[in-house]
Amino acid sequence: MRTALLYAAAFLALVVVVILAGFWLGGLGISRPPAAAPGIAASEPSSADASSGPHEAAPAVTAPLYLSLGPCLRADPNAAADEIRMASAAGIHQYVISTRLTWEPGDAPLDELRDALSLLASSDAQAEAMLRVTLDPSPAWLDAHPEAAAVLEGQMPARVSIASEAWLAAALDGLDELAGRKTRVPIRGYIVSCLEQGAWILADGYDRSEANTAAFRAWLSERYDDEALQAAWADEAITLASASVPDKPASSGTESVFFELPAERPFADYLEFLSDFTASTIAWIAEHVKDKAGPDVLVLAPYGYSFEVPGNDAGHFALRTLMDSGVDGFVSPMSYTNRGVGGTGGFMGPVDSARLHGKRWLVIDDTRTGIAMGHDDEAAAHAARVPVENVYGVQARTFAAALTHELGLVWADLEPCGQLCDEDMWRRFERMRDVYTIHCAAAGASEAQPTRLLREPKGEAALAVVVDEAARFFQRCDRDVNAALLRAVADCALQAGCPVHFYLLDDVLNAPAPLAAVYLFVNAFHLSRDERDLLHARLAENGAAALWLYAPGYFDETAAEENISATTGMTVKAFDGPAVAGSICQLPQRWVRENEPLGSQRTWSPLFYIEDEEASVVAKYGDSERVSAAIAFLEAGWTSVYIAEPALSPSLLREILQIFEKHVYVGMTPARLYDTIHLGSDLIAIHAQGAGERLIELTQTADVTDLLDPAAGWPRKRTFKLPLEPGQTRLLKLKAVE
Repeated sequence: MRTALLYAAAFLALVVVVILAGFWLGGLGISRPPAAAPGIAASEPSSADASSGPHEAAPAVTAPLYLSLGPCLRADPNAAADEIRMASAAGIHQYVISTRLTWEPGDAPLDELRDALSLLASSDAQAEAMLRVTLDPSPAWLDAHPEAAAVLEGQMPARVSIASEAWLAAALDGLDELAGRKTRVPIRGYIVSCLEQGAWILADGYDRSEANTAAFRAWLSERYDDEALQAAWADEAITLASASVPDKPASSGTESVFFELPAERPFADYLEFLSDFTASTIAWIAEHVKDKAGPDVLVLAPYGYSFEVPGNDAGHFALRTLMDSGVDGFVSPMSYTNRGVGGTGGFMGPVDSARLHGKRWLVIDDTRTGIAMGHDDEAAAHAARVPVENVYGVQARTFAAALTHELGLVWADLEPCGQLCDEDMWRRFERMRDVYTIHCAAAGASEAQPTRLLREPKGEAALAVVVDEAARFFQRCDRDVNAALLRAVADCALQAGCPVHFYLLDDVLNAPAPLAAVYLFVNAFHLSRDERDLLHARLAENGAAALWLYAPGYFDETAAEENISATTGMTVKAFDGPAVAGSICQLPQRWVRENEPLGSQRTWSPLFYIEDEEASVVAKYGDSERVSAAIAFLEAGWTSVYIAEPALSPSLLREILQIFEKHVYVGMTPARLYDTIHLGSDLIAIHAQGAGERLIELTQTADVTDLLDPAAGWPRKRTFKLPLEPGQTRLLKLKAVE
């Protein structure tokens, strides 16, 4: 039976999309599904030949770069053909094509796909395709199968319940039909998508359908018998046969952050089930596709948006289990928060954990370009209100993020008007393709590694940002605390000015993640005693520093402030009832100014403070003057930094890094701007927050060139000033000079 197998697979699902913050350049509206494609690993040769013409002499390595063609394929085939022609001329021959399944007689989505692939083949003889397949049923099919619909409060139109056996059988039949079609263009893989934004999120409440209730009961039976369930839920009347999906709990916002256990254990169990079941469904589908289409076909999913999606009921928090499945990788846009000109445009998920497990991660650049095709054979033109250099700067920022973390990149046109029809833009993309191809060739050479000016050994980071998926299951409050701790802190790390990687907590606990100098635990709220001991041993292994935020280790078997004390190595107390946060820093140094504020004056419950004479004070609450942040140098050989309120600033993070003698590659300037900075083995990428000169401080003398502007260079420099305009991106290559 499917449900038993699904639970054995235990999975985490996909999440999606949030916050556009209204910035027009930032990308598509949230009603648009993200398109993406799987990538070829950086060191793998492509099955396609090298591109023709000026690229014939390129190394036999294909950079993981793609063009995703959206509505313009049907709305304006001429614009689509122009984009394909420009991509091919730039040496890009990997494409993403969206398609649907057949759900009722008379529907012909595969005929539409045939036409799209024919246009692709006639425009680029070397084309390869990834199919982004939506598994959402048609409204007519859902009307004919009402038992397959999710039961949600007031949601219109109806969405399918992925717990429905009828839906799954029909979706698999449709995938079989798709996989059996012969096409003019080689199909290298599938991106399976469903539900909200195609990202496997069922929004607007808990699904109380019969199918989902049965699946929840089956999941409970894998971990409880009736007696254990009654004890866990503090309900002597409950049984596995009578347990139901709970109503979504009312939230008191930041004044009631966590569930009270055991009384509210049903909510925590349902949230964990939702992620496990979503992920197991994705895994099930991936295995089926590989059985039908062949083991070499890639299957990716839009999933793992741990830093992005604010709702804890998104079903996205089982990425750790998908790492051991047949899913080949994940796709996501860059963050929809703070992604405009000068913003961070950060990652939605722990991209470096995927690489640890041999999985691909493709990021989608769906920047709105403002280009509209002309009529009567007029050329495409940029909208006057969108400065073209701003568009190019944001695209270069996304490319730099992908290159330095060795991710794939999809340039996505999700408008019907051909918004990537720009010869100048594709000349820039061609330059990016050449840069990435050279990077791939160097990475694939066993002994020919480039000189590494960043003193950290290959694969290590000065800063490891660590996210815990399981913590989401214990939170009553989601949007407020997750916006403060996950999205804002992940962006803060990209402004630190040092090498940074993004990992799952499981990978730090179980040691596939390389050692780091500083670990930033953004939401490690749930730690067993064994996990706490493992973390402490990991930290002591290389004398690392741990930076803990808000409530680290608060939940063990029960929630207690003593658990935070045991985790941080400091004496921690909880305020009686709700308390006001908002702190004043107490250590003015290089980056932190005197009386600099930290966090905001907002009421939280629980809220904690430090009462430890052995710890050095970093900040105090402005309202109570209790210690809100402190540093403890522990006898075990590692250092603990605890910030008790859910807040961190780029200035404080840089100060902490330099307290521990970790090199920050940008020096102090009068403007005190905190740019987005990505660092690779011998690369420094900077996206400017504002105009002015930046002081770049290297660890040794080097020749420096801008890979995106080869005419710019700084020979034999250890420190130098770098002029930047707002939103400009520079990608600096470092070559050591003896």
